[in-house]
Amino acid sequence: MPRDSERTGEASRLWRQCVALAGVLAEEGVGTVELIDAAGASRSMRARAADLPDALWSSRAGSTLRVETLGLRVDRGADGLRVSSDGSDAATRVRNAVDAVPG
Repeated sequence: MPRDSERTGEASRLWRQCVALAGVLAEEGVGTVELIDAAGASRSMRARAADLPDALWSSRAGSTLRVETLGLRVDRGADGLRVSSDGSDAATRVRNAVDAVPG
């Protein structure tokens, strides 16, 4: 979770994107996600059991979250999250939720 000093600007937007992403994945019933760090190490997490916002927040720019069941990929950039997908309705809802976070 961001420190109080990080709750403004881009850092704050990134945190809100992480929370929005976790919420919409829960709404879509996603069970498992894969987090691949910038060095290429991969770990599978149960989306509802893991603290997904914190895992994304603490990952470095260049990390990727894959959600195979929805056909989407979330890239963690220095300035926020970028969602790419296969265009399914569920993946579009996820992308829209993340993109709607004001910055």
